[in-house]
Amino acid sequence: MKVPLGWVREYVPVDLEPKQVEHALAMAGFVVDAINEVEGDVVFTVDVASNRPDALSILGIARELSAVTQKEFKLPQLLFAEGGPLVEELVRVDVQDADLCPRYIARAVVSVKIGPSPEGLQKRLRAVGLRPVNNIVDITNYVMYECGQPLHAFDAKKLTESTIVVRTARGGEKIAALDGTTYELPQGALVIADAKVPVAIAGVMGGVTSEIGPETRHVIIESALFDPIRIRMTSKAIGLSTDSSFRFERQADYFNVEWASRRAAQLMADLGGGQVAKGAIDANFIEPEIRKVPLRIDRIPNILGVPVGRKRATSILLRLGFDVKETADGVEATVPHWRRDVRQEIDLIEEVARIEGYDSIPVEAVMPLRVSRPDRPRQIQGRASELLAACGYREALTWSFLEPAEAADFCYWTQDEPVTVKSPDGRVDKVMRRALVPALLKVQAANESYKEEDGAFFEIAKVYQTVKDGFAERVCLAGVDPRGFRHAKGTLELVLKRLHVPHRFEVRGIHSLIPTRSCDVMVGDRRRGYIGEIDPEVLRLRGVTSRGLACFEVDFDEVVRSASLDPGEVGAPGRLLPVRRDLAVVVGEAVTWAKLEETVRQAFPEGGEARLVKVELFDIFKGKSIPAGKKSVAFSIVMQPKERVLQAEEIEGAVAGIVKSLEERMGGKLRGPG
Repeated sequence: MKVPLGWVREYVPVDLEPKQVEHALAMAGFVVDAINEVEGDVVFTVDVASNRPDALSILGIARELSAVTQKEFKLPQLLFAEGGPLVEELVRVDVQDADLCPRYIARAVVSVKIGPSPEGLQKRLRAVGLRPVNNIVDITNYVMYECGQPLHAFDAKKLTESTIVVRTARGGEKIAALDGTTYELPQGALVIADAKVPVAIAGVMGGVTSEIGPETRHVIIESALFDPIRIRMTSKAIGLSTDSSFRFERQADYFNVEWASRRAAQLMADLGGGQVAKGAIDANFIEPEIRKVPLRIDRIPNILGVPVGRKRATSILLRLGFDVKETADGVEATVPHWRRDVRQEIDLIEEVARIEGYDSIPVEAVMPLRVSRPDRPRQIQGRASELLAACGYREALTWSFLEPAEAADFCYWTQDEPVTVKSPDGRVDKVMRRALVPALLKVQAANESYKEEDGAFFEIAKVYQTVKDGFAERVCLAGVDPRGFRHAKGTLELVLKRLHVPHRFEVRGIHSLIPTRSCDVMVGDRRRGYIGEIDPEVLRLRGVTSRGLACFEVDFDEVVRSASLDPGEVGAPGRLLPVRRDLAVVVGEAVTWAKLEETVRQAFPEGGEARLVKVELFDIFKGKSIPAGKKSVAFSIVMQPKERVLQAEEIEGAVAGIVKSLEERMGGKLRGPG
């Protein structure tokens, strides 16, 4: 928001230097991004939060400076005479949807003379970045910046049948706008039309068919309130954002509509040589409810940590435009119509705090921060993220929606049609992701374009699928790893083991993955995810150049249900050296390491003089010395003595029991040297 200091001083006599004004605005809670000199005036660029549309105006900023500096704030006097015809004789207004246009005011100024605006007004418009056009158009822009209410002026003679209709756009309608572009209006867009065609895109921009020109004599002033969501949808759909749409999207002030209409009429009479027609058409006017918010004075020190008396709090609220009435334990504040963000007691305390000055609150007076313990799912998610980071993974945050073609692969959870995201005209624009891996592959492709090819990524987020009554969500954990299948599998195993999630892997060919290097992730007895190496053709189509790229995706909701954060008993370090034995067993190609490891652990004698602390795979071999359809699996077992050194016969007995169990259950044969 551009704020010329000379313009502000018309409403509040701020006799401060620019840096002092910047400090005063900071006390009021506004950030000044820049201070420049434009057209001989000091212009502040003020960052205005989305919940403060009242401050998107010179009057709004002046009101805030008045509260901080305790200087009197004065609104411009609206004095003008009405004469000539009734406004109803010049225009008829038909609002067809009161929800989309809660208030529409039309005034008329007749017998105007079109010409350039006074130099002073032109300078102010240039100071805020606007190009002067003529006196009538300049006045609508001037009033918008002055009070925050967008306006539009129509040439009354150019409105077919002297009619204004506020309606939604019909299929195929177009409008030639004032910026020289012809826009196709999306279905449902709000438009201002005459008896035949649209003459303005409501809340966004006017059209050329009814624009003010040198021949204009009678002007219709539009001051209205439009639905902010519909204005934003229309603005985004046609790719046109204006000062007007920016303000309407943040919800204009219901009462300001009438004030702005009268202010524009006054200026057009003064600067355009015209006469204001009698009366005004005020469509849909319904007096809104005025909010009254109680404030307990003893709550202020409880929140701020410093006392602020009733008199001081009342003074601040009065300067901000609140009407204040004393009550037994505090005050009751009537919220001014321009402050729709104030709804409860804590909002009033914030108003007192910002005008009193946040820097006046001693640091030691602030109450200690109470940090609540995160719930169990968040604790488990945090632990999983820490483990993945320790394995060299970086966390990615991706969009929840994708192009339809991007969402076609890796749909482990559902093959149903994806949840669609429609544009305002009803076209399917995007789809909600059914899996996380496609978006992570976009991250991989983007990083490769910057020569960052080695990083592994993970994300814990929601995916979506269609169900009978709409859509359902589930939280998933996914990762991509350029270091290959084994590294990805080892990482996922570590995470699940450290979270004490019972799991195993079952080999299965999975779509988009290499069949011989992909498997299901079983949590308990249920298939809850997959892991594997991605098909090179899938990578090529997605613009990924890495080969051997692995990915995984698991149902994190199921992980949370099965996980435990209890570390369990941690035994003391063994006093004696562990014993390691390496074995190589020839088994069928279909035998998985998971089954083989399970057999080894079950075969180890419980309750003996040693405990089995590790079973670790280190080689798989196929070659001439191995029969067809077989493979050699080499692994190590590590035994930890409990109380004494193990005897040789005890070690060999344990190993012999393992080999026998592998022979009986897996059809395995101990492989000798060579």
